[in-house]
Amino acid sequence: EDYCEVLSGHNMGSFSGYARINNLPPTEVKDVVSFTVEGKKLMGFISAVGSGNLNISYEETERKISIVPDKAKTKFNTSGLDVEEAFSFEKDFRKAKKLGKKGSFPADLFDTALDITSPFIGIGHAESGFSLVNVTDTPEGGMIRTAEGKAISVYRSDKISGTFNIRGEKVSVLKGFLKKQEGDITVYEGDASFYFVAETGSYIGVKKVSISFPEMKGIDIFSKDLGFVFCLPKVELKSALNRLKWSLDDDQKRMLFKVSSEGMVVTTKNSVGVESSEEITNVQIVTGD
Repeated sequence: EDYCEVLSGHNMGSFSGYARINNLPPTEVKDVVSFTVEGKKLMGFISAVGSGNLNISYEETERKISIVPDKAKTKFNTSGLDVEEAFSFEKDFRKAKKLGKKGSFPADLFDTALDITSPFIGIGHAESGFSLVNVTDTPEGGMIRTAEGKAISVYRSDKISGTFNIRGEKVSVLKGFLKKQEGDITVYEGDASFYFVAETGSYIGVKKVSISFPEMKGIDIFSKDLGFVFCLPKVELKSALNRLKWSLDDDQKRMLFKVSSEGMVVTTKNSVGVESSEEITNVQIVTGD
């Protein structure tokens, strides 16, 4: 079977990844070889070449890599990197696998959960807990939380398990990995990173952080003891907010929400005091009045 294995790592140790490409098109392999190259340069060259086959050779003594496309009169030469230095996370990953899984979740579900919660990640709080996506095991299921100081977003599902934190600025890369996967992702914990492994064997590693998610004492949006809880259709609320945002000035973000047994009224006021409002009548009061 012809295949190609690709192991990648961020130069600051924040990310690592592995992918195996099976069922390659007809390929002439003269020798089995492994080499390490600066990924950004390699991807840039391949993108510039476009379609077609690549003839790759590697001179092990000098660690010289040559790539010649069959459809372009060009040649890419570069020096290989030191494997031990470039992929120090491999040892950590092997240890994490030996320790056993620390959690799991469906790739598509977790991607959706990040879509919902990531807008509430604290911006400009790189060294505070508000910059994190927090995943926590609870008796009712896995809970994903983000907060930016004034608001909190929570997604809970019994299909999510594991306890870990992810830096907010790394979410887009994790989402890019999840969108390419099917089935469940298994979570492993090493000394330096958490690793998210797909059913294909591909994985991405996210470096652990030393900061913690803020304590949200007294805030449990799923608590049965909350004084006031109401439900309303997401589509109607989204449509109302999309219309109202055009009544605000560019430097304004505030909207006033008033909820009663008759429904919800959302009001905005621009810089000269002109008000606009939207009413949503399909509102169900769950607790309180």
